[in-house]
Amino acid sequence: MVPRRAWSGLSEHAGECEGGLALIDTAGGRVLFEGDRYRYTIPFAAIEQISLEELGIPGPSPERGTTAGFYAVVVTVRTRRGSREFPLCPFTNVHGRNRWEKAVVFHDALKAAVSGEAERPAQSGDHVWVM
Repeated sequence: MVPRRAWSGLSEHAGECEGGLALIDTAGGRVLFEGDRYRYTIPFAAIEQISLEELGIPGPSPERGTTAGFYAVVVTVRTRRGSREFPLCPFTNVHGRNRWEKAVVFHDALKAAVSGEAERPAQSGDHVWVM
């Protein structure tokens, strides 16, 4: 998980980022995230929006705007204190030849699960390593 405030400088905000495993649990109607420091259970009913965004890392980057750029699936969730974002950057155990394709696959799978259009329930080994 890479908080939006860290997008302006990943090296300065590295301590705020949380790598971990994410699972789209269609049978349970939730997204599970297990990181080194935090664990989240996000009910599908609490998800307000799912978007795909490129991390706006400052400075010149030949990768920006290409399939090699850094992309996040931003899950906006309704909480007691208002809306909260969970930007998830999929890295492994998701299909795709590059960062863009992996983000699109994860984004589309999550949207399908939340809308009830998922083709199959999550199975053992479906965890995606995200940052």
